Amino acid sequence: HLDVVDAWLSKHGWPALQRVRWIRQDGTFVALHDACLDRAELPSKAYCFSGCTTKWKQQPIDRFLRELLIEANLSEVLDGTKTTVERWIGYDADEPERTARMFDKKRDDDARWRAPLTEWGWGRAECVAAIARAGLPQPGKSSCFMCPSMKPAEIVELKRRHPKHAEMALSIERRAL
Repeated sequence: HLDVVDAWLSKHGWPALQRVRWIRQDGTFVALHDACLDRAELPSKAYCFSGCTTKWKQQPIDRFLRELLIEANLSEVLDGTKTTVERWIGYDADEPERTARMFDKKRDDDARWRAPLTEWGWGRAECVAAIARAGLPQPGKSSCFMCPSMKPAEIVELKRRHPKHAEMALSIERRAL
């Protein structure tokens, strides 16, 4: 879906999405599903932890943001300009508890944290309508294909739409047993 959104952004004069990844200390990338297979473990969510989100989502974003802020601060020193970095999180207005938790966390960065969908009062229905108005396909639920938090209907849909991913999720489970 990212490629679809990038094409739409380009068509409307916007820059492409910035994609970030968790990189190991040796400079290599290992996807979560490969790490699970290598270690014969399920994603950390299966053990009541949230390490998947921290390691594969938050840490890469944090690292990218730190680099942006260093660059912004350097340019401020060199040419006197002030740069504000905003970190937008896609929590919608139907998830006020997630937005509240986000703002309650202590932050070590200079970014301005925002949840624009919540600010605009947009819930899931408004987001679906805006995507349709833009002529884009609906992205569907956002989660890893091997997430233990998937609901039965989501697993059935995964098998229907992405049989190779469904088989890999089963391989991860079998290997972890």
